[in-house]
Amino acid sequence: MMRSCDDFPLVQAMAEQDDEGSLSWCRGCNEFESFYLLQSMTATFPRRPVHWMELANFLGRDSKEMPESLSVAMGTIAIALRLVRCEGLDGAEIALKSERGKSIIANTLGWASDSWGVQLEPDMGTLNLLEASFVKDTLHLFNVIRVAVTPQITKEGVWAEKLMDEARIAALVDHLQTCAAQ
Repeated sequence: MMRSCDDFPLVQAMAEQDDEGSLSWCRGCNEFESFYLLQSMTATFPRRPVHWMELANFLGRDSKEMPESLSVAMGTIAIALRLVRCEGLDGAEIALKSERGKSIIANTLGWASDSWGVQLEPDMGTLNLLEASFVKDTLHLFNVIRVAVTPQITKEGVWAEKLMDEARIAALVDHLQTCAAQ
């Protein structure tokens, strides 16, 4: 039996918000700063599934204004699931046992249903299909990673530095495509 990750301090910290809506891991930050910090953490530690799940949450919320971000959000969920599978565990099962994971998945699939008119159920079958479909396509996976960790244009301007170079993205793609087979 697999246990939930909800009691892990990092998962709890990333899910908490203060009274003003700031995330606990970026107290006092506005939404743009929180997203940039999350992108930086993900690019720095790309094998941490919790970062990819949180990116899905940020990207999915913006899908009404930026419909293309929804596909990237779905891809970041697939990356998180595969990273867990690379550790020898079932990513879909663990994500569905975690309250935070269930919430992010349900929200993202709900946004997809609203935007694409396709009903997607937050269940093992859907998540396994999502993981498999994103991870098998090398170019699509590379682009999802590149877009997810590239700072976006903000109201204050553009943060132009590259957070993850193409060689590191290619290495992560290779890891995601080969680790579960080992």
